[in-house]
Amino acid sequence: MTPDLEAERIKIRFIGAYERLQQRGLITEKELEEVIQLLDRLDEVDEAQLRTTLGRFQALQEPPGGGRRNDGSPQPES
Repeated sequence: MTPDLEAERIKIRFIGAYERLQQRGLITEKELEEVIQLLDRLDEVDEAQLRTTLGRFQALQEPPGGGRRNDGSPQPES
């Protein structure tokens, strides 16, 4: 696999993971968009900016009440 293809594959996996966090109500739509924009500019971003933006989400926990979406509706059972 070429390095460019591998980088695109990793970006897709990151975006999918952050979309799931947003669906679970652990990050906002705005935060998801910020991550997507960062990943779209990955070649232009320095390591410090990458760590700062993505590092904010390292210690995420379910919100009280068993995980609710940003709109307040309960999460579907997995």
